[in-house]
Amino acid sequence: MSLPFGYADSQQRYADLRAEAARNVSLNTRFPEWPFRAPPGFATIYEYDTVLDDDFGTVLDALVKHYREDHLTVLGLSPGPDFYDDYYCFFPTFEMNSSSVLCDYGNAIWWEPAGDPTGSLGISVDVLAVTGPSGAWSVWAQRDWEIGVLLTKDEHGAWLNAAAPGFGTDLDLDDIRSPKGWGMPLTENDLSTFWKGIRERGSGPA
Repeated sequence: MSLPFGYADSQQRYADLRAEAARNVSLNTRFPEWPFRAPPGFATIYEYDTVLDDDFGTVLDALVKHYREDHLTVLGLSPGPDFYDDYYCFFPTFEMNSSSVLCDYGNAIWWEPAGDPTGSLGISVDVLAVTGPSGAWSVWAQRDWEIGVLLTKDEHGAWLNAAAPGFGTDLDLDDIRSPKGWGMPLTENDLSTFWKGIRERGSGPA
């Protein structure tokens, strides 16, 4: 069965794309721990919903052009593959040619398997990774924290001026998360661990 937007249509294809992403991110890690395998780089923080938005294609398009990637890989990590295979007959990962990213990233994220909106990654995915083969950048997004983090090798690039707004590392997460009582509360230890990772691994090479 051929699926749109390069979605994996077999367990083997899912495993191959998962292995590609695993070179750049630690697939079993979750915030507040640092999920990136790359050396220290430069972090940009996004609202979680922004990573799922059509406009985030402008960020990814700038990244693949800057780092001369020929494709990128998008991997949904939670729920796991059995959930999507059992209920929607596909696997939550796709590989996209760089030339298609600007126009098709949002369409791929919000693609509805068999016309069922509940199966789209935009509705259902709780942990998402986006990576390029160079290893020079990766995105990690987590619904319970309501944020995504982009780690790049370089401090400056066109992605910083893309249509999807990002925030610097001086951000107070409370400014972009749900009001207290609505979202998942973050403990002082959660925040301390997260910001320690940002300082040590996301604020430029040591």
